[in-house]
Amino acid sequence: MIPTLVQPYPQGVWYVEDNHLKQSGLLDMVYMGAFYNCTNLRTATISPTVKSIGDYAFANTGLTSVTIASDCTYYPTSFPPGCIVNRYPQEE
Repeated sequence: MIPTLVQPYPQGVWYVEDNHLKQSGLLDMVYMGAFYNCTNLRTATISPTVKSIGDYAFANTGLTSVTIASDCTYYPTSFPPGCIVNRYPQEE
C-alpha cells in the first residue's frame, strides 16, 4: 500500500484546501511539476509501474535518493541536484 499525504500538507505547486486539491499560481509555470518546491519532501516511493517522470516533478525538494523502474524515463531536472536515482531490478 502506498502511503498518502497527511496534514500538515507540504507546500508546493499543488496543495489541499478544504479537502480539495488546488494549484498555486505563485510559482513560475515553466518549472511546474507534481511536487515541485515541496522543500520538506525527503522520501518518495515510486511504484515500479510508473514509466515516466515529468520534467520538474520533484525539483526543489529535499529528496536525496529515489528508486524507479528499470525502464522508467526521467529528465535531468526531474529530481533535485545530487539526488541519487536507483533502479528496481528488472523482472524476468
